[in-house]
Amino acid sequence: MKRISIILISLILAISNLYSNNLYTTPKPVIDKDLIQTILLDTADSTRKQNFLNYGTYKLSFRNDSTKTIILLHNGTEIKRLSTKRTEEILKLYPLLEKNSRESKNGTYSDTITDGKNGKIEKFDSDQMIDKIISLGFWEDKVELSEQFNSMNAGTYVARLSTTLDINNHYKFFYYGAGLAIHSHYGGLSDTISLKYPTYGGGFGFNLSIGLPFLKYKIRNAGEKIPYYAWLGNDLYSLFIYEEENSNFKIYKDGLDPGHSWNMEHQINLKVWNFYYDLIIDGDVYQNPIHILAFKDMNTFFGTWDLRVIKSPTVWLPGFRFTTKEIKIKKFKYKDLVLPLSTSIIYTDVYYKNISQYNIAFGIKFKLGIEDGAQE
Repeated sequence: MKRISIILISLILAISNLYSNNLYTTPKPVIDKDLIQTILLDTADSTRKQNFLNYGTYKLSFRNDSTKTIILLHNGTEIKRLSTKRTEEILKLYPLLEKNSRESKNGTYSDTITDGKNGKIEKFDSDQMIDKIISLGFWEDKVELSEQFNSMNAGTYVARLSTTLDINNHYKFFYYGAGLAIHSHYGGLSDTISLKYPTYGGGFGFNLSIGLPFLKYKIRNAGEKIPYYAWLGNDLYSLFIYEEENSNFKIYKDGLDPGHSWNMEHQINLKVWNFYYDLIIDGDVYQNPIHILAFKDMNTFFGTWDLRVIKSPTVWLPGFRFTTKEIKIKKFKYKDLVLPLSTSIIYTDVYYKNISQYNIAFGIKFKLGIEDGAQE
C-alpha cells in the first residue's frame, strides 16, 4: 500500500509540473484569447463553473500605477478585477501590456479582442475547448468547519459525533489539502469496547490530500474504534464479541490491535463535472475496497441535492444528501485574498436498507471561500 501511495504521489507531481511548464511559462503577445481565458479561469470555484465561453466583446484595461491592476469587461460590464499580485504574474506572461502602458500618455493601456468580423471571440477554438474540458475537473477551494451527528445501525445501534476542519486550496493546476477531525462514539458496541479496552481507538484524526483536475489522492488517519462505514455490516456486535468471519470487516476478527489509532485509510477521488467516484481502501478494517458513486450539486430553491450509491462486497445502499442554501455572512480580506464566509444551517446524509442497516446524519457547516483577487 505504501508503494502504491508513493507511485500515485509521484505521478501527480510529475503531471502537475508538466501542466505548469506548458500553460504558465510561454511568453504571450499583447492580448489574445488565451489571456482572456486565463483571467476567467483564475476565479473562485463558483465562478469557474460559469460558461466562460460567453461570446461577445471583451475589453482588457491595465493601468500602470501604484495599484497595478488588470480589469476585464464583457460587453461593457466589468466582470473581473485582478489583485496586484495576480496582475504581476500576468504581466510576466504578457510583457507588452506593461510596455504599451508606459508608452501611453496616461499610463493606461486598453484593447478589445474580436474575430475581425462581428466583435466576438471565435466559438470553436481548440485551446478554448481544452480549457473548458479541464474546468470540468476543478475542485473547490475552501476552509470548512462542520459538526455532524450520525445515527447508524449495523446489527447494533451506534451514534457518532464528529467535528471536522478541512482546508483545500490550489496552486495553478496542483491541488492540496489537509484536515483535522474529532470523533466521539456512543451506543452498545462503543460502550462494550470502552469497558474491555479503555485505551483502544483514537478520537482524534487527520487527513492530507494532493491532486490535479479530475483526480485526487487522500490519506486519512482512520483510527476510530467504530469503523467509519460501520453500517455496511449487519452484525458488527457479534463480530466483535465472537471474532467471527465477516465478509465486510477485518477490524475485530483477530482481536483489537493496540496500534489501531494510527491506522491509515487511502482514498482515490475522481470528478467530472458533477459526477464523482470514490475508491476507499483500508486493509486493516475492511475486507475489500468500498466504492461510492455520486451525482452532486443539483440546485433547487431551498438548497442542493446529491444522489449517491455506496457498494461493498455484500451490499449496496442508495443514499442522498440535502444541504440547505448557503447563507452569506461576511467577506474578509487578507492581503490579496478575499474570503467570503457562509453557512449551511443544516445538511443531512441518508443511506437506508432496512431497520437494521442504515445511516442517517445531520450537521451544520461553515465555509470560508478562498478567492485570489476575486471581484468584490
